[in-house]
Amino acid sequence: MTEIIEKVAKWLEQMNLKIIRVEDESRIILNYNITDYIFQVQLLSSESWINAKALVANTHDLSDTELLQLYRSVLVANWELNEVTFSVDPDNGNIWCETDMPVDTSFENFEVEITSIPFGIKHFLDKIAPTLSFEVRDTSIVK
Repeated sequence: MTEIIEKVAKWLEQMNLKIIRVEDESRIILNYNITDYIFQVQLLSSESWINAKALVANTHDLSDTELLQLYRSVLVANWELNEVTFSVDPDNGNIWCETDMPVDTSFENFEVEITSIPFGIKHFLDKIAPTLSFEVRDTSIVK
């Protein structure tokens, strides 16, 4: 898997993106600054897949009604936006923007998949978050 992470790191550098390597070298971190908020993208690999995901919203402050509205909004966005995938984590109900691709993907496909994450986050900030009463926060952990 280290060679997959190395390939991903090389591609990200080709895209002029600053990467942060995590000590165990099993993942790479990107920090995207979008509308004055930092969103952290974690890139991981398995034998078959490259997965990239970014926490978009902590949902613990939302009422059940707001959660339902939020979940509906991100599902509609999944339907309407090409390449953008919003997900809900099963443990906390938080919203993530993610993508995955087979390890044998091309650089061109990788670039499209990775850029779908900041595009999805920007859509969330511009179109979804204003309809709810929660505070958008930075989601970066590693700096």
